[in-house]
Amino acid sequence: MSEKNHKEKDKCWLVRDWRKMKPFERWTLIFQILAFIVGLGIVWQLWQGWTEIQDSKYVSANSWTIDLDKAFVDNPKLRPYFYENVAVTTNDPNYEQVMAMSEYMLDTLDSFVNHRFVKEKKPVQQSWKNWMFFCFSNSPALRYYMTNHIDWYNKDGALYDTVYTEWSNNYYAGKPASGNNTANNSAKTTSP
Repeated sequence: MSEKNHKEKDKCWLVRDWRKMKPFERWTLIFQILAFIVGLGIVWQLWQGWTEIQDSKYVSANSWTIDLDKAFVDNPKLRPYFYENVAVTTNDPNYEQVMAMSEYMLDTLDSFVNHRFVKEKKPVQQSWKNWMFFCFSNSPALRYYMTNHIDWYNKDGALYDTVYTEWSNNYYAGKPASGNNTANNSAKTTSP
């Protein structure tokens, strides 16, 4: 093998073929390489956009829970009705406010479950379930409102099918609804 042929064999195919190419073939190759690089950039941008959408879903869903916390900070007298198993009666001066907070809380829970888990086709995280189970276990008003407005929360099944039915099956059977025994089964009333 001659030295010239040996050098040709050692060179990169691109360099070897580049010399044999006509100008329009060279430009075609350059544009193909550029198109590939641009394609990678587009894929990167799509990935970044997708992650930003996921982050914004997480932030918006979590902001609902923060807003719910703020509502209890602004109305601390309502807290016992939702966290300490205190029943409300129609004669209670806080009755209307407790019912309004029950609706607000259920709407928040329903939207949160639907937005974060159902639409994404993900199971509800156990930590979020534990919190929701705690809310149902410790609020006769919340249970009352849910059972008396079941048609509002059973439409898409987000809260009712993924959380409430599991909780109620365990709660009324006397079993803990989650890994933690958060249920105080001494007050199982479903009406105010």
